[in-house]
Amino acid sequence: MDVKTIAILGTHGSGKTTALENFCHKLVQTPDLEHGTASINGQEIHFLSSPQYKQLDFMERIFSTNIDGVTVFVDNTRGVNGEDKEIIDAIEKKGIKYIILSNKQDLNDQKLEINFTNAPIIPTVAKDAECMINAMETLLKLISPYQYYLNKKSLEVINLYPLQIHRSNWNYNVTNGN
Repeated sequence: MDVKTIAILGTHGSGKTTALENFCHKLVQTPDLEHGTASINGQEIHFLSSPQYKQLDFMERIFSTNIDGVTVFVDNTRGVNGEDKEIIDAIEKKGIKYIILSNKQDLNDQKLEINFTNAPIIPTVAKDAECMINAMETLLKLISPYQYYLNKKSLEVINLYPLQIHRSNWNYNVTNGN
């Protein structure tokens, strides 16, 4: 199975670092780059982000690499600003699959209104690992629907197999009077 690479973008304070800290197995932070790994439904994912204030410079660097998808964090307490729009426009020009996370739903549960894109807008709380994993599953479905389906099915088989053995042993023991 191939490893997916996902860029995490958004304005300063939108929740990028908080999210990575809460669902990555391993997170390395430098002044210029944050990168971490996670496994979601059997899919290994590398995440790249920049803690810098200006995301547009960072985007130029990462778009020159092989990025499979992008997650754009928007601080829902502030709404969409000019830099958010620039980030989204740049992603659309590159034709990269992406989702928008309307973050900080715990502070403002109003629906984020964006009228210049058809990308999925997902309400999230970066501090909630399960919430973030569900959002990443949405992006994985966009990037590679068939691979996502295969990963889900293989996990179902792995989870069901021990249950079937347990039941067959139980039936065997009951039948033989043990």
